[in-house]
Amino acid sequence: NPKFISGHLDYNFTKNLKNVFKCTIIRNPLDRVLSHYKFHLFKLNKKPTEYSFINYIKDEINNYRENLVTRHFSGMLKVKNKLKEIDKRNAFTNIKTFDQIDIFENWDYFVSRLLSKYGLPSILYSRYQKHSYDFIFNPTQSEIDLIRKHYKYDFEIYNEILKILIKKEKNLE
Repeated sequence: NPKFISGHLDYNFTKNLKNVFKCTIIRNPLDRVLSHYKFHLFKLNKKPTEYSFINYIKDEINNYRENLVTRHFSGMLKVKNKLKEIDKRNAFTNIKTFDQIDIFENWDYFVSRLLSKYGLPSILYSRYQKHSYDFIFNPTQSEIDLIRKHYKYDFEIYNEILKILIKKEKNLE
């Protein structure tokens, strides 16, 4: 009787469990931050003119929520400290503890491999959480640069995962 645990969990959530298959999927940091901002506006019932992207980024930094992927993988998610290079290195080490890791753009392949691995029936699944926003937000280049600056570690983690995927693909060939 397989048991499934899912959610936004720290990398070491299963450290005291035996015989656990650990998998994760990572979203491009730029897409993730922009999506999170829009969803945050949605939940606050505000428009970008009422809560600017710059203020959102400042609040994320002040609340130690920048580089969330790095924070998850380094075990620093709930730690109220600025991330350091050592935290990024720990995150690099910890991503290697996963049995299956992929990027959001490969969602269909990721799910297909999981279904095949466990002999599960092909099911319909929700690829995206869709929300209807009553506003439009298109980031400027300076806002994109702000993301790249303050989420630098997440971009490095994402690029490391891309390298792992390329290496696995070459090994399969």
